[in-house]
Amino acid sequence: MKSNERRLLMVAGMLFTLVVALVLSQRLMNWQEQIERRKHDLELMQFETESMLAEAPEWLEKHQWVTNSQPVANEGALEANAELDTIVKNAKQLGLTVQSQQLQETTNTEYYQQFGVTLAVKGDLEKVVTWMHGLLAPSQFRVVPSVRVVPDKESPSEVVVMIEFWRWYAAALAGKS
Repeated sequence: MKSNERRLLMVAGMLFTLVVALVLSQRLMNWQEQIERRKHDLELMQFETESMLAEAPEWLEKHQWVTNSQPVANEGALEANAELDTIVKNAKQLGLTVQSQQLQETTNTEYYQQFGVTLAVKGDLEKVVTWMHGLLAPSQFRVVPSVRVVPDKESPSEVVVMIEFWRWYAAALAGKS
């Protein structure tokens, strides 16, 4: 082999070695980035786990409160009618006019039963808000998924409120623990 061929072969070998070294270093850098990401994710997961464990007594206390406070629905139709009667009675006590009322279909899940009522109520805005506020105490397990307030066309000082109330009862089969 001639000296030029040897030099050319040596340069080609060095270039090949350099390319292999660059490719390997790039792969090592990518691998290191993946390890750093995993480490960061694990640190976040550890922080989240520690936070959840620190909050566990509070959540157990809340669970106990819900278990002890949430009413149990035994007779679905009776509970739904009682719910409607309670809401309408409270509205009338404040001098509100119930224009329409309708029971919604009962929703049953493994953990709760939901009874719903849709109403159209007319009256003074302050009295309507007082009525809604009185019905929405946390211990009552009621929520309002939708409400619409519009001024009354006949009496501008009053409003008509279309409101939907849901009340959540503990499932009768779940019982109290």
